[in-house]
Amino acid sequence: MEVKETITVNIIDDSKFDKFALAHYGHNPEIAASEEWHNDSSHLYKIEVGDRAKWTVYDDKGFGEFLHDGYASYGITRKILEDLVANGHMPPGNYLVVLSW
Repeated sequence: MEVKETITVNIIDDSKFDKFALAHYGHNPEIAASEEWHNDSSHLYKIEVGDRAKWTVYDDKGFGEFLHDGYASYGITRKILEDLVANGHMPPGNYLVVLSW
């Protein structure tokens, strides 16, 4: 097998992601439940500067609900990552969120 590309990936444990979001936004997204992820799974996100600017009205509404009352809907992980990158709290890049309990 030939490797065509090598990328740098930032690995984030789901519980640390939840704790960081709680400290930053005041709400815990509980991504495992919100995203309906299975144990021992991982999810790769490529987050670039400008992704937040491409949000739809639906994205804005969902993220607004999270900010207002902590309700985390499906897709909240990507929205949080895009918001953190857009606001300079994390660098753009590839993020692998790992779930294991």
